Amino acid sequence: MEKRRLYLRILNIVLPVAAYGFLLYKLITYDDYQAMVDHFRAADVEQYFCLVLAFCLFPLNVGLDGWRWRYMLKNVEPMTLWDANRQVYYGFLGAFLTPYRMGDYPTRSMLFKNPGNWHMALAYGGVTAFATTMIIVLSGLPASFVFFAQSENRTSTPFWIALGVASALLALLFLSPLIFRGLLKVKRWRSERLKEVTEALAAMRLVEFLVILLQTLCRYLCFMTQFYLMLQFTGVSLSFMEALVILPTYYMLITLTPYVPAAEIGIRGSWAMVVFGYYSHEMAASAALAAVLVWVVNTIPPMIIGSLVRKYD
Repeated sequence: MEKRRLYLRILNIVLPVAAYGFLLYKLITYDDYQAMVDHFRAADVEQYFCLVLAFCLFPLNVGLDGWRWRYMLKNVEPMTLWDANRQVYYGFLGAFLTPYRMGDYPTRSMLFKNPGNWHMALAYGGVTAFATTMIIVLSGLPASFVFFAQSENRTSTPFWIALGVASALLALLFLSPLIFRGLLKVKRWRSERLKEVTEALAAMRLVEFLVILLQTLCRYLCFMTQFYLMLQFTGVSLSFMEALVILPTYYMLITLTPYVPAAEIGIRGSWAMVVFGYYSHEMAASAALAAVLVWVVNTIPPMIIGSLVRKYD
C-alpha cells in the first residue's frame, strides 16, 4: 500500500511536468503561426464573438464527459459530479502524453477513492470509446452518403468503409451481452480483475448503454457547435445544411483513418483538403486552422486545469 502511494505521488509530479514539456515541444514545432496571426488580424467583431463562444463551451464539453463518467461508474466508484469532472480534467494530462489518448482513463483512476479500481476505469473507458465511435459513424454515415454523391470524385470507397464499420458496431452492440455472459462460464480465471470487468460489462443493460449513447450524442453536438463557431472565426461560411453534411463526414473519416491502414492515400492524408477542398483550397486551409484552434481550446485549458485539481484532494 505504501509503495502504491509513493508511485502515485511520483506520477502526480511527473505527469504535469511531462505534459507541459510536450506541450512546449508542440508549440515550438508548429510551423503555421503566420496564417494564424493573419486570421486574427483580419477577423471582425462577429468573428471574435464566435471565437469567444467556442472557448466558453469547453467547460460544457468537459462537463458532459464528467456526467457520462459518473453515470458509468455509479456502481463501482460512486462520486459527485464535481469529483467526476475533476477526474476528467486530470485525465487530460495522461491523454495528452499517449497515442490515441490511451492514458486518459488510467490517469482518471488515480483520483479514485480506491485506486485499485483502475481496471474498471479501463473497462468503462472502452465502453466510452465504443459509444463515441458509434455516434460519430452513425451520424457521419448519412452525411457522407450525401457528400460523396454530390462530389465530382464520386468515390464510394469511404462510404462503404463507413457502412461496414457501422454494421460491425451495431452487431457488436447487440451481441456483446451474449459474448460477456459466455465468457463468464469459464470455470477458471487467471485474473480476478479480468473476471470482475467481464461481470460488470455483462451486467450492463441495453437501456444503460442507450443512456450512455445519449450522453455521448450531447457531447458530440457540443463539439460540433464549437467547430462550427471556429469555422466562422476563420472565415469559412457554411449554411446550416452544408454544416450538417460536411462536419459529420469530416469527423467520421478522421475517426476511421487510424483503423484503415490499407485504405487509399486520400483517407490517410489530410481530410480537411479532401472534404473542405471540394469547395475551395482556401476553405480547406481555413478549415485546417479551425481544427487546430478547436484542439487548442479543448486540450490546453482543460490540461492546465487538470494539473491544478489534484490539490483539492
